[in-house]
Order: sequence, then structure tokens, then C-alpha cells
Amino acid sequence: MSSENKSKQDIRFKNPLKSDYFIKIDSEDLKSFSKSEKFWLIFTLIIVLIAILQWIFFYNQQNQL
Repeated sequence: MSSENKSKQDIRFKNPLKSDYFIKIDSEDLKSFSKSEKFWLIFTLIIVLIAILQWIFFYNQQNQL
């Protein structure tokens, strides 16, 4: 990660009252991710999606009883 990207991140966290308090992931940030970071991001999103689907399915099964 270049020092320019690090300074951008530091600014985001040092100014919590600014409108860009929430971390925004744009295409430039995504391109700068390493392969392992992309893998873990996608892996985490898939796990979360599976958990949500299982919860919905379980909730529907409970309502049918």
C-alpha cells in the first residue's frame, strides 16, 4: 500500500465529524487490494450471505410448525 493511500485512511479516521466518516470503497481502493485481501473480502461476504440465507430458511421453518 502506498503512503498516499495510508494518509487518506488516516485522514478518514482523524475526522470522524466529516460527512465521509463511513469508509467508502471505490474502484481505486479495490484495485490497490492484494490478492489475499480480495480473497478474504469475498470469503467474508459469502459467509455472511450464507448465514443470512440460513437464518431466513430457519425462520420460515419455525413459522410453518
